[in-house]
Amino acid sequence: MRICVLGGTGTIGRLVVAELRERQHAAAPLSRKGGVDALTGAGLVEAIAGADAVVSCLNIPTVSAGKAITFFSATARNAARAVLEARVPHLVDLSILGVERPDVQAGYGYYRGKAAEERTLSASGAPVTLVKTAQWFELTETLLAARVGTLSVVPRFPSQPMAAAAAAAVLADVVEAGPGGPTRLAAGPEPRDLADLAATVGARRIPRQRVLRVQLRGAAGRMLRSGALLPGPDVPRLGPTFEEWLEHR
Repeated sequence: MRICVLGGTGTIGRLVVAELRERQHAAAPLSRKGGVDALTGAGLVEAIAGADAVVSCLNIPTVSAGKAITFFSATARNAARAVLEARVPHLVDLSILGVERPDVQAGYGYYRGKAAEERTLSASGAPVTLVKTAQWFELTETLLAARVGTLSVVPRFPSQPMAAAAAAAVLADVVEAGPGGPTRLAAGPEPRDLADLAATVGARRIPRQRVLRVQLRGAAGRMLRSGALLPGPDVPRLGPTFEEWLEHR
């Protein structure tokens, strides 16, 4: 199969491309550097013409609801329009467990953007399958990156994180299953506090790294503390464990 991966040079996109190639598919990473801009739609139809599937791993690092909604709505609209115009039979989109819930959206602007993406795709008429995963272990590294000197301030919140590589494998499974399948859900093997995991990663990798674990205030803090990001009992649990991931990272 020939599969085009939007955001194919990012954290998860690179893993998806590698996973698909490992399965002997022709996976092409698409990005602005390669002349494809999903935000404006420039070059998108031409790039995906003749593909068997498109996987969207597009992302924007922001906590602003306005920026997130604008970005994810526009890229979803352009991706769906391009898939329909190029007659690509399947669009697989990576999203997040729980973002459809009003309490989750109220607590975090980024999740409002992802919810807008899901709504846009669902209403587009394109052959879309959503893959909604829990947070990834790799998020700990992002949390640690926001630091002053050796101090990182990391919010405490329960999640059931998983390895990004496991999420990439789920996306590849959905591509191979073809269009028409239900939304796929996935989470990690056990509940963990992301701040604790970040502290463990920091102690392992950064000399004299200190992590201050904090409880966020306001709607975001209430949402995180409520366990809203934890998966329901019907969501498949996928390994590896955090300790296994860290050992082989």
